[in-house]
Amino acid sequence: MRGKNKLIFKIILLFIAFLFLLLFKDLESGINRSAEKIYSLVVGEDTPDSNIVIIHITADDMERVGPWPIKRSYYALLINSLTKLNVKKIGVEVFLSSRLVTQTIYDKLLRNEIEKSGRVVLSSLAGGILKQDDNFYTDSLSYPSPKLLNESFATGHLNYIIENGVVIPFRVINQEITEKAFSTKLSSVERPVKSILVNFNSSWKQFTNYSLIEYFDLVNSESNLLMNLEDKIVIIGISDPQFASTIKTSFDDQLPGIAMHAFSLDNILNFSWLITDFYLLSVLIMGLLAILFIYLLQRFKLKQVFIYLFTLIIFVTITFTSFSYFNLKIAHAFFILPFFLIAFADLGYYFLDKKHLLKGALDESEILKSLLVKKENELTRMQQALDVSEDEGSIQIIDKIKKLKSDIEKLNEDEEDRTKSETTEIQKAENFFGIVYSSEIMAKTVDIIMKAAPADTTILILGESGTGKELAARAIHLLSKRKNKNFVTVNCGALSENLLESEL
Repeated sequence: MRGKNKLIFKIILLFIAFLFLLLFKDLESGINRSAEKIYSLVVGEDTPDSNIVIIHITADDMERVGPWPIKRSYYALLINSLTKLNVKKIGVEVFLSSRLVTQTIYDKLLRNEIEKSGRVVLSSLAGGILKQDDNFYTDSLSYPSPKLLNESFATGHLNYIIENGVVIPFRVINQEITEKAFSTKLSSVERPVKSILVNFNSSWKQFTNYSLIEYFDLVNSESNLLMNLEDKIVIIGISDPQFASTIKTSFDDQLPGIAMHAFSLDNILNFSWLITDFYLLSVLIMGLLAILFIYLLQRFKLKQVFIYLFTLIIFVTITFTSFSYFNLKIAHAFFILPFFLIAFADLGYYFLDKKHLLKGALDESEILKSLLVKKENELTRMQQALDVSEDEGSIQIIDKIKKLKSDIEKLNEDEEDRTKSETTEIQKAENFFGIVYSSEIMAKTVDIIMKAAPADTTILILGESGTGKELAARAIHLLSKRKNKNFVTVNCGALSENLLESEL
């Protein structure tokens, strides 16, 4: 395929890739998550904030204390125990619905413990969330049953949005009511943003965590480990994937909701959420890098492997540094998808060009074989003539036979040399409008042809007979402004001096 057509095809691939990424957000998110997962695994896990502790209810816990939902008296016991340990905050990530009549009989006990503690944050649920003018609105808010008994109880919504990751709205608005996020209420700090994209920078098991039974065992044994909970923020919830909503992250295939809010709290306390302010700028940068990649491939045709490596190194350096060290959300997909599409296209061009070169080599082989057969037939006829000839002509015929044998041996050697070098030539050769070459000198000649072709002037091509002057002239014609007009060749050697002068 001609160089110009290749360039046009690659530009079309670039626009198709951008169009797909803009139309299919799931494709963009999937590619971005894959790149982020690789970078996260390379950097390794961060250490979560040691001031956050998780007490989670597992499947084993429910086998011992009863089926889900467990009795709310257990939450009352947990709040009572944690309050005595002087923890800073207690977050109940489980939504305590008022519809469970069998559970509401424990609400007064739970209400009393929450009132005595004064440091508990319960969870609420918002209905459908709509983002408008950077604010988040909901058509409904559901509160836990203890809050129906005491409206002063602190609550925070558990809602999140999947948008190129997990987004936690800091506030949702329902008419005149504004409900803060569960993790925001636990942090007791205000951040100058309206939402965060959660950065899951480790496995959730890296948090200090205890199962429900493990915690009560520590209480019963009066373990000194409990002293470490003083002034900590403790989140209570369920981790059993059969009942807890889960998401997939770089380090966890099933990260439960309680851990999601623990990471959100960690991000808020340490300013470590993923920054999306420069995402659109990163789309532009990745697009420009993809365009630069195409330009370099077109400009340096004989060094494409180095261009691939060079561009890939630039991409990895920019994105790895931005994501891993500055927590910037980068549009990896706007370079990765065009890069691989163009790579597959170049691979297709490579095999297509080699197919044409192989066909040419096979045609040359057939010519050599035909010439060899012709020489062998001629040798056979001379040997037959020698058998019936007179003595005086024998010497001349013998000389001709020797010459024919020499020619046949030379043809056989040429055929062997061609066969040995065929693979190497096919691998190294380039095809430019019928000019097949692999040397650096010919590459420079091709560059001169490409520069001279657009010029509206007379061009003189000099060279020995058989060096490809006509091919060079034809390439110049096809690259010139006259490419749609006829290309006329004239054999000057067959013309007289006067006729040649008039022709020129």
